[in-house]
Amino acid sequence: MVEADGMRWVRSADGERILEYGVCGDMRGEPIYFQHSYGGTGKLILSREYCKLWERLGLRVISISQPGFGLSDAYPVGRVRTLREWPSDVDQVLLQENVDKFYAMGASAGCIHVAAVAAAFPSRLRGVAFASPTAPKDVEDKAGISIVTRTLKGLLQMDYVGDLLADFITNVIEPEDMVRYGTTDASPALDRLEREGEGFVVENFLNDTWRAVKNTHRGWVDNIHVLMDKPPFEMTAIGEVSANGGRIVITTAADDTTNPPEFQQWFHEAIPGSELMEFERGYGHFHWGPLRNFEKIVRTILR
Repeated sequence: MVEADGMRWVRSADGERILEYGVCGDMRGEPIYFQHSYGGTGKLILSREYCKLWERLGLRVISISQPGFGLSDAYPVGRVRTLREWPSDVDQVLLQENVDKFYAMGASAGCIHVAAVAAAFPSRLRGVAFASPTAPKDVEDKAGISIVTRTLKGLLQMDYVGDLLADFITNVIEPEDMVRYGTTDASPALDRLEREGEGFVVENFLNDTWRAVKNTHRGWVDNIHVLMDKPPFEMTAIGEVSANGGRIVITTAADDTTNPPEFQQWFHEAIPGSELMEFERGYGHFHWGPLRNFEKIVRTILR
């Protein structure tokens, strides 16, 4: 089923789950591990336009679907997922793709996944980008995120209620509404992208959101705790990437109300040698969405 959808797969490090991932770009180029945002899949950045970008940059992207999204298996009901096992899971993919050293980039909720990998394997990272990262709940409580985002996160963390809400989101709400109205700054950003001739980015987001949840609602629940809990690893360990000559870039935008600048500041202060990259107002949380911005972020970390 995974291969029929144009993706590849491995078993998780514990052998209990299937992880799907996709590859495109320059097949002889340097590898870059990409981690998608909440409610997405590894296919998010594998469309024709993105694959052309990866090829132009001389990069072979390896993009993995988080548990419960797309065709990656969900965790068993009742088991709360943490990020302790994620680096080992990612390493299974990297081993299958014969990758030792690599670049990495995460978007939104994907950033904390990339942080876990970077903390576990800092000597293997050539550079890393965190595009509008999340932050733990204690930071969120002080940041004043939108009431819509705060309410959804709170409900999804609750036993039983989270599953009921996730099932409702998956089976009742249209994918476009999930993307546009799940966060308050999404719809204006998507409208602007369409006006500027980047409708393919919007279409890509919508298609990928539908793909993320068409098989199960469990991804919403499996992945919410890793966004809110204190990371089960030392963020300072990521600083070794900088000490070894790699760049650590954290993107931010003043009008991001989903992951406001306080989140990126927390990341910046937690990771020695990191630097902030600020983007213009107008795209909010999706400031990494326009292809020119996406390319700028990737080029910044290349050696």
